[in-house]
Amino acid sequence: MYRGFGTQPWDNRIENNYIGINPSGSNIANGGDGIAIFSNIYTPDTVLPLMDVLIRGTRITGNAIANNGHNGIRLEARGDEAGFNASITNTQILNNTIHDNGANGIQITTVETVPGGMAEAIDNLIQMNRLFNNQGLGISLSQSRSTSQDVFLNSDTGHRLSASVPIENIDNRNCH
Repeated sequence: MYRGFGTQPWDNRIENNYIGINPSGSNIANGGDGIAIFSNIYTPDTVLPLMDVLIRGTRITGNAIANNGHNGIRLEARGDEAGFNASITNTQILNNTIHDNGANGIQITTVETVPGGMAEAIDNLIQMNRLFNNQGLGISLSQSRSTSQDVFLNSDTGHRLSASVPIENIDNRNCH
C-alpha cells in the first residue's frame, strides 16, 4: 500500500507496481486502500494560516492493483477550515488494471467540512484502465457540494462527469 499525506502532495509518480497482488497473481493484499493520497489541513489543536490544499500533478500508471480491503486507488482533498480551497487537479490515472478490491476501483473525493470552503476536482484524466470485480463502483466521484468535476475518461472525447454520475465496473480499455 502506498500512502501520501501532507498539505501539498504534488507531482507524485506511482508507476509499474504490483499492489495487493504479486507478479504471479497471488493475493498479498492489505485491509485498506491499495494507493491512498490525502491532502488534509486538519489539525485538532492548531489554527493554520489560510492556504489552499491541493493534490496536483499526480500520475498513477501501469500498476496492477487488486484484492485490497477498500478502494484500489483513493485520492482525497479535504479542507477543514473556513476559507480553504481543497482540490485535486491535473491528476492522471492511466493504463492500470484494478480489480477485486473491497470497495471502489477508483475513488476521488473532495470535501469541504465547514461553510465557506470550496472543494473540487479539476482537469483530471482517467484513461485506458481495466476495472472489474470491485465490490463498489469502477469509478466513484464524490464531493461535499454539487458542482461539476472535470474528470476526462478519454482525452479525445473529453467526457465531463459530475459527482453524481457513477461509473460501473467495466473491462474496457477505452472506458466508453
